[in-house]
Amino acid sequence: MEDFLKEIREIVGLPEPAIARNMPAPLTFDMPGQGFSDGFMKSAILCTARSGSSLLSVALEAYGFQFREYLNTGDLLKRVVLDAEVTQTSDLARPFEQFATQDGRMSIKMPPLGLVFLFMMGEFPKNLDPWRFVYLRRQNLVRQAISGAVARRTGQWTHVMAARSEISDDDYSFEEILRILNSANQENRMIERFIGMLGLPVYNVIYEEFVTNQKVVLAEIAAFFGCDLNNYPEAANHKPWIERQSTDLNKRWEDRFREDLLKRLGKEASIA
Repeated sequence: MEDFLKEIREIVGLPEPAIARNMPAPLTFDMPGQGFSDGFMKSAILCTARSGSSLLSVALEAYGFQFREYLNTGDLLKRVVLDAEVTQTSDLARPFEQFATQDGRMSIKMPPLGLVFLFMMGEFPKNLDPWRFVYLRRQNLVRQAISGAVARRTGQWTHVMAARSEISDDDYSFEEILRILNSANQENRMIERFIGMLGLPVYNVIYEEFVTNQKVVLAEIAAFFGCDLNNYPEAANHKPWIERQSTDLNKRWEDRFREDLLKRLGKEASIA
């Protein structure tokens, strides 16, 4: 068992404490299970927090996809473990099959930690071949980190959610933004490590390019996942119910962060 977990950590590049820390109670790792049943169209969006994955997921509803955060350890995973009374990772796959679409699509969006659970439940590496992956990342990591900082403080993760608290320029924190940025960068490297080591079929998406050319990118992703585009003639007219959240405050914080960063780098250079 320990050797298996060590191999998973080597593939994903995830430190051991992170796996134990994010294992929802009362779930424990016993042995790899059998994974999901055969016959599903399996697709995944590999991403980090605030990379635009919610917008991309909702936009892909135009082609009949229903992406879910199966392996978000703070939400759906925890609820499924409790509701299905799952106590061992080898039994984890079956309860999730209820979320597949009627035409048999198993669509997941997840951070690197989610990959670990797919290995634990036995889906990887045994059933790896049918999977298709989109790797979504943001070019502007500063904006991504600021988006995360704002969402954490307000509790408003999408525009349809009500903010629990107001936020102003006084809430700006260079250290918080830098910490979130470094975390996103580290998780991106984990995803790239996983893709590169296993040579997986992947469609790379830069968030900034996606929002300026949504219809083309969505059609290409749907086709890459194995969807027959001819069955969705109205897809181009689909309007996602999630919108971008960036405000003038985000831009002010971005400018301030970059200014602070240059000042700190200049100070370090003068000391050296």
